[in-house]
Amino acid sequence: MAPGESHSPTLEQSSAQWEQISYPSSPSESLWQPSVSDLIADTNEATQVQNEVTYQRYCHTPPAQDSNTPIPVGSKIEGDNEDTDTVGASTNLIPTEAIETRKLFQKPTWRPFWLQRSIMIAFSGFFFGSAIAVLSILFYSERSKGLATVQMELANLWRFGPPAVLAIVSTLWARVEFQTLRYFPWMTVHKDTTFSGHHITSLDYTSLILPKVMFLSLKRKDTLVCLASVLAILMKAQVVLSASLFYSKAVEHSFPLEIELLDSFQTKYESDFRYDKFTYFAAKAFHDFRMNLPFGITEEAAYQTFKPAGSDTVIRGTSDMPITVTVDALFTDIQCLPMKECESSVTRQPNNPYYNYAFDLLFEGCDRPVHVEDSVNWWSSESKMGSWTKGTIKETPPPCPSLPTQFHPFVYVGQRGKDQNGSMPVVTECAAIICSPTAWVSKVEIHDDGIKPVLRLLPDKEVIEVNSNPWNLLENVISLQNGSENEASVPWASPVTWLEISEVITVDESLFQNEKLITAVQNLTKAYGPFVSNTYLRENGKFSTIGSRIEITQKLQMNQRICIAMAVIFAVSALAVIWVVIEAPRICETCPRDPGTILGSAILLHGDSKFTSSIQEKIEVEEQQGPCQHEACGDPFYSPFALQCWFRIIFAFYTLGLIISITTLLHISYRSDGIITLAEGSPSLWWTSVPAIATVMIAWYSSSSDMALRDLAIISKLSSKAMNISALDMSLSDMLGVRALYHSFRLKATAISLSLILAILSGFLSPLSATLFTSQAIPGTHDVLVKQTSWFGPYLPDLSSPSYSWQTELTVGSTLVNNQVNNFTYPEFTYGDLVFPSVEIDTPNTFWSSKNSIKVNVTAAKLISDCSRPLPGDYDLTVSKNDQGTTATIDRKPLCPNGKNISEPQQKSYRNGDTRDDVISYFAGSIPTPEDSYCEVAKVPWIFHGFSWGKFSDSAVALDHLSLWTCNSTLAQVPAELTLLSTDGKTLQLDYRHPPVPDLSKLKPYEPPLVVSNKFLEQFGSESVFFSRVNLTNIGHIFPAVVEPLGSFRLESLADPDQDLKLIEAAKHQFAILAAQLISIKHRYSVNESSDLTPLKGIVVDNNRLRLVQNFPVTVTMIVILSLVLAFHTWGLISTGLRKALGGGRKWLLDLELKGVAPPGFSSISMMNDLLNGSNIHEHLPRGADFMSAKDISKSFKNLECRLGWFYNTRTEQQQYTVGIIERDEFEFVDREKC
Repeated sequence: MAPGESHSPTLEQSSAQWEQISYPSSPSESLWQPSVSDLIADTNEATQVQNEVTYQRYCHTPPAQDSNTPIPVGSKIEGDNEDTDTVGASTNLIPTEAIETRKLFQKPTWRPFWLQRSIMIAFSGFFFGSAIAVLSILFYSERSKGLATVQMELANLWRFGPPAVLAIVSTLWARVEFQTLRYFPWMTVHKDTTFSGHHITSLDYTSLILPKVMFLSLKRKDTLVCLASVLAILMKAQVVLSASLFYSKAVEHSFPLEIELLDSFQTKYESDFRYDKFTYFAAKAFHDFRMNLPFGITEEAAYQTFKPAGSDTVIRGTSDMPITVTVDALFTDIQCLPMKECESSVTRQPNNPYYNYAFDLLFEGCDRPVHVEDSVNWWSSESKMGSWTKGTIKETPPPCPSLPTQFHPFVYVGQRGKDQNGSMPVVTECAAIICSPTAWVSKVEIHDDGIKPVLRLLPDKEVIEVNSNPWNLLENVISLQNGSENEASVPWASPVTWLEISEVITVDESLFQNEKLITAVQNLTKAYGPFVSNTYLRENGKFSTIGSRIEITQKLQMNQRICIAMAVIFAVSALAVIWVVIEAPRICETCPRDPGTILGSAILLHGDSKFTSSIQEKIEVEEQQGPCQHEACGDPFYSPFALQCWFRIIFAFYTLGLIISITTLLHISYRSDGIITLAEGSPSLWWTSVPAIATVMIAWYSSSSDMALRDLAIISKLSSKAMNISALDMSLSDMLGVRALYHSFRLKATAISLSLILAILSGFLSPLSATLFTSQAIPGTHDVLVKQTSWFGPYLPDLSSPSYSWQTELTVGSTLVNNQVNNFTYPEFTYGDLVFPSVEIDTPNTFWSSKNSIKVNVTAAKLISDCSRPLPGDYDLTVSKNDQGTTATIDRKPLCPNGKNISEPQQKSYRNGDTRDDVISYFAGSIPTPEDSYCEVAKVPWIFHGFSWGKFSDSAVALDHLSLWTCNSTLAQVPAELTLLSTDGKTLQLDYRHPPVPDLSKLKPYEPPLVVSNKFLEQFGSESVFFSRVNLTNIGHIFPAVVEPLGSFRLESLADPDQDLKLIEAAKHQFAILAAQLISIKHRYSVNESSDLTPLKGIVVDNNRLRLVQNFPVTVTMIVILSLVLAFHTWGLISTGLRKALGGGRKWLLDLELKGVAPPGFSSISMMNDLLNGSNIHEHLPRGADFMSAKDISKSFKNLECRLGWFYNTRTEQQQYTVGIIERDEFEFVDREKC
């Protein structure tokens, strides 16, 4: 016999001679019919044999008649040739009798690893723990407004983590699913002792697509299979959902902050104060010009100012980090009652121009009338004249019990009358009110954002009354220059009615109405009360308290809907696995061998155990039922569904489309600063879930195709070359990825190795896709039409206009002092020396955000001045001294704009005191300019004005320094870019965080020039009204805003010639600031319907715009993985075509189809039985192979090779397509071609 020929008889010959082996049901039951004592001589010999393992050839001829006599080790078997090579021949080696006996008493111990109870309990515990953890974290997130503070860059890690963990869990559960699909028919056949068919032996779940698996499992009521498949889908769904589990959101958080209070409120009587008129003009400027109120004042009250303790740089809150603190606030209020009845009488003393008026006034809600007297000078018997008077009521008890009693009430009464034929005048109109003011201090909460602090009243807080009468304070700060309290004939009426009637030439009858007087008094108290309290009742001091700083941070949030959905899925999964834990022991019983391998199937199907006979009986039952018959040789065109060519083409196009999509989106993201705009705080549901779904499909198909290739790997290799027996005892499809990859390299299965690597890489796609897109705050812009609502034109005096009043100039002048307060803002649509046309959004936007801004280019107006030193002959300086001190007089004969010299000089004098305490060495002020009465010029397009400063000599009647400058100023226009804010989507105001940017290179005068008033800032000489608080004697005009403490120059600079140029520039700038306010008032005209102004094109800047941005590194990583997957499958498709054209056989061609390698359902019991039915493998199996280890079996098949293909059995003289051991004489391999 030639080497390699088989010594084994056919299965039919040997099976009749083999003794039937019955497996014991318990360890004590004898397995063999022969006595064990006949196999083991004695205990010592058995022990020695156990320690030294030897092997003997399995007898191919029938055993001896005495079956109890063991075959001697090493003896020849009858029928063997003498020249048989015992090394190279086909041999069956078995352990020694002692070891064989020990194994024969073993129970079946093999069970699918991933279907063990401990594994199921671990999965159940993970699912239950995850459900509880998710709900607990959600509860904490909702209660704490987020999980933790996180940077935008690190938020990706939180989105990557859950999908990555669940992807691993999904991969592990896929092993459970696969083993359930693979082994469920075997378990059912093994367990079902009352088997009645149902074609279970012909069922191969692993070769079916998922929908068909679920359909068949439900139809057949294979609950375990159905649950495994459903949970696999749920695990994939969890991966998709977890991508949207976390998102970051801007959340306000309050942190304790030590606060330093800078002042407090005193309660002294008003007689202790030194009054000036600045407070009135400052308050009037804030209200008339709609400026932001200074820090420490709101519309309701004055409050303590503060700053963070220990900080020299941060003194206020900001819009991003506002400060909240509880402080004292001083409130003022007034309650008034209208007059109900008025009785009056008029008397006059001889030769006295004054008439004495007596009023008995009865007010609503009062117990008795109030008597008031007044004296009025009646100028003309033909005129309707009026008078106003105020009287304090000090009666006890007060006449009106419904009024507050904190201070004495006062009566304000006005009357109009006329004379009767030169006799006593008669009162024709009478109006009166009685009022009682109140003032108190209470705790309030201030929320300071650095722009407009908000005051919130605190309930049930202690109220402390203030002893200073707020109305008396108001009366003292309102300038009497506005009009005498008892004369209504002057243009400005009276202080009380100033807010309502401002300026009138004749006495308006509507003034004499009770309701109008009440409104005027209450408005006056509301508008000026906080300013007066801030000025006179605030005293410096430092106190400590605790406030809070609100910081806007990015906090990690949980998507509530996603969280609940995942918790439900986890809970359902846990319950399902618990059912498996309970039911699996009744289904998943142990087997002698792993039926997932070819060798395991051969042992179980053609072994010598009761398990084999049971399976064969059930196969016969199903074959009789039909029609599910299979041929061992399958369809030559069959290929697993995942490997079919048309499906791989679809997948390749899908992958290509995905690559193109994310590449295109990346280009859009970089070109457009993001892909789309997101709503603030919106959960990342769709832009994380959609990529996750798309990549899960890639990972799912890669895993499915890889599993199909691994399932056919051994059969494919066996069909191409001979392999040793160890290949039959492994299954790549039942291994984890790394182990399967190791064995694929050993098998040199290139296609499988590449497929496995790509399947592993594809598993990272879903976690990576969770971080593919991120939301970032990127300022965005879009165009908007801005409507110009005013324009600048020549000055046209109108005596009925309030702008004509010199009081307006005084109010404007107060801005030079107001700009020293915190959060100072210029009057509306002015900034410094620039004045802009007013604008508004053409189409109101209801979705406007306060964080949006608009950039628009406008043409601004600006006063430009050309200043020079006058010639020596243009002025005369006289310095004289008398008992009142030293006086410097500047006599100037200015040149009129029309070239005419005026004969009457103009003078400017400065006086130095005659005592040491009265000595003021430095001086500064203006030089008188030509006036209409001198030059007879009413309107000109320029303004003459001048400045002077210097220093008296300390030792002589002279000046140490004198600097004179004359300036010619005119209006110019300059383009400027404005950044505007809006709170309502229509009204706009300047953004002081981004000041206007003028383009001074394009500054030019108006053409034609705008005519201005030569009385421009003429009344500004009354600077003592608002500069009296600065206390700089001899420093007048605009110079208190130039030198310290309001300006930046020291007083000594006024005597330094080297500082003259800098001083004139500073003086020009301060003068231009005042001029800008007057330009805004005197030269601004509203746009009417007849005006034709084209809307301006503005740019809306959304500083808080959230854009969906694509992550570049993640995109590149995904593109690389997807490209590798696409290249692999594309090359597989190309290889399919080239193999047909070239005939195959080339190693560089990938066979991803494996068409015809195995028949449909080749992993089913009946198909595997048909495939191995004609095999000679079972002839070489040693006794007890069911329980032998893989290593022992491998040794027993040493030097034997196996193939898949057509074999010729010399004994039956038939060809068989099977997996067989190559024996050149008896079982010869004929052809490697597929069926």
